[in-house]
Amino acid sequence: MPNIYRALGATSAVVIPELSKALTNKYSTGVTIHYTDINNIVFTCAAISTKTIKMYVSNNTRLILSYGDAWTGGSSITNAVTVLSHYYSDSQVSGVGIVLGDSFILVSLDLVSYGHAMYAIIGLDSVGNSIAAGFGQSVGDYYDVSAITTNITTGELIHFVSPTPFLSPTGEIYKLPLQLFGVSSKRILLDGSSNPITIPGLKMSSYSTKSGMSLVLPGMFISQSGCKGSAGKNNVLECGILAEL
Repeated sequence: MPNIYRALGATSAVVIPELSKALTNKYSTGVTIHYTDINNIVFTCAAISTKTIKMYVSNNTRLILSYGDAWTGGSSITNAVTVLSHYYSDSQVSGVGIVLGDSFILVSLDLVSYGHAMYAIIGLDSVGNSIAAGFGQSVGDYYDVSAITTNITTGELIHFVSPTPFLSPTGEIYKLPLQLFGVSSKRILLDGSSNPITIPGLKMSSYSTKSGMSLVLPGMFISQSGCKGSAGKNNVLECGILAEL
């Protein structure tokens, strides 16, 4: 099935119920919504992760996406690991959106002030490993943004391989294979047939979103560029991740 994009709104009172609806519409009985309140949603979905997923949203200032081993009641999950956390006391959320694929979700957050933005991916890679990846434009800088990019199954930190931005001679955007680099193994991750491991349904674009905001175009979503993942500031994605819709 094709990827689906849904705009979720900008305030928790709207984002949480819209996210619950989007998950149910896409994954039907394959998703279990364990808990929701005005700020939180906790769910499991075997199609995208072996873990329990939690998202916390507060109006205009904070978003936290995390995973854990199990739901224990209310908004609590065990052994919680934060994938993406942001707090801008002087910035407002202009919109939260989500791309829902057959084996992943990509949650995107755009901010009014400064053009800062961030996004996170929870999904299964092409060999069935659980992946969690958070990217922010101010990770490790002045603003309170933290993110990780990790293969949950193997425990290895990963980088997403990004090119320097380029377009065709007529200004067209290229879509490129999404490749993952193991930080400890120091190599492109390969499957048993020596093919690069990827996340089905996602590509890397050759385009830099100079505004720092995500782009939703006819048949295409491109995430924010200039975002940093974990393992320090070394994993800077100069181009946006592309999902065909």
